[in-house]
Amino acid sequence: MSKLFPVKNVLLAQYVKHISYTEFISSGDDFILVVPDGMTELVLHLCGAYERKYKDDSIPRKIVNSHLIGLKTEACFVKPNADMRSITVRFKPGAIKNFTRFPMTDLVNHSVDAFCVFGKDIHKLEDKILRCNTCIEINALIEEFLLDKMITHSKIEKTRQKLNILFSDPSNGFIDNIKSVSENYKSVER
Repeated sequence: MSKLFPVKNVLLAQYVKHISYTEFISSGDDFILVVPDGMTELVLHLCGAYERKYKDDSIPRKIVNSHLIGLKTEACFVKPNADMRSITVRFKPGAIKNFTRFPMTDLVNHSVDAFCVFGKDIHKLEDKILRCNTCIEINALIEEFLLDKMITHSKIEKTRQKLNILFSDPSNGFIDNIKSVSENYKSVER
């Protein structure tokens, strides 16, 4: 069973297709076909686990933690190992780059633990979600989390652009000023 909820925040709605709540009942030995859709997904596991297998995999991979699934360009098969509940944030094509610097090219038809992408904040989000009573509360928490990640990512990118400009133009005297102030200017250049 799956329920879809639209994103209420106008800014996030540009990047997130929807949030879905899914409950799987173990289907025994049967795998379920998942067709490629060009989406990237953040899957927050609330309980249970599942196996995922692509056509080239000799054995299925067991997924137990929250994870980020990269761009899906080929079909795969999934099988819940037990009763499973999860929340999935489906990003519009290419939109995940607004939330993280993680190299998405490495994730085409693969996944990575969400901790590797979002750090300890993902565990804090999971803990808060488990204390919620309604989907409205959960949506609000997820939207708050995503807005924070988007704002943080935007600030980092703007700072990187400004530093690139400063360091790329020798005529602005930035490097010479640093050299005169600090003997450790090499660490600043890095």
